[in-house]
Amino acid sequence: MVIKEEKYGLLHKKNQKIVGYTTWNNNSDSCEFYELSEYQDNEWLVPNKYLAEYVRNNSTEYYNADYTTPKHNFKANELEVVKVVKEITITEEKVELPDINVLFTDRYGDKEKEHLKYLLDKIEKGEVKNYDVFALNDYLRKNKMIEKGLFE
Repeated sequence: MVIKEEKYGLLHKKNQKIVGYTTWNNNSDSCEFYELSEYQDNEWLVPNKYLAEYVRNNSTEYYNADYTTPKHNFKANELEVVKVVKEITITEEKVELPDINVLFTDRYGDKEKEHLKYLLDKIEKGEVKNYDVFALNDYLRKNKMIEKGLFE
């Protein structure tokens, strides 16, 4: 399945990058505001080119700044309205996580035999049903199922 999405953003002319946004909390849970920045990776994109043009020409005061009408410190001539077309291809991925016995045997088998015996006993009794994500990360890297870690 392919999903095509067309949105509009603001291109920072000097560095040729679509401006991103950040959120700020003004020391209050109810006063969060949005600000555009050339240094953020999360692109500010809206569904309408007229809205993008409005924001290019108008910065909203922080106390009223939301995603739709954010605050910014740009001059209008530093920015350009651009159409961003993203195509997302969705394909099913078959994924099987290692069995808990396999993972623990791989992790503790040669080094900590008593601990492995203890864990396998707990698994058999139903007292341990899963493993932590760090154990999974180590297993996948050790067995070259992923190049980088889960968190990289």
